Amino acid sequence: MTEGEIDPVNLETQIVAFTTALPASSGLPDSVRSNDLVWLLHLVGDAHQPLHASARFSKALKKGDQGGNLIDVTPPNGQAVKLLPVGMGFSAVTRRPPVQSETVC
Repeated sequence: MTEGEIDPVNLETQIVAFTTALPASSGLPDSVRSNDLVWLLHLVGDAHQPLHASARFSKALKKGDQGGNLIDVTPPNGQAVKLLPVGMGFSAVTRRPPVQSETVC
């Protein structure tokens, strides 16, 4: 992506995609539909988190802080970590697992 270009994949597009996949009539296997339900719940929760609804921009962060993912903080244990996982309480996996084909015998 070039500077100034808007990412076509965002919270709204993903909520629509995951919601569309949920009904049995979507034709998708249960394994995909259950995965999409989990991600739908995760994204709706993310939409209500301040770090997901804003970004910090500066001379050093011209493209923003990616919702806190680029900001280091040092908790009492002294080991620097990224801000977003601290705020969420865990390191979130942000990739959707590949869909495995199902063989019907």
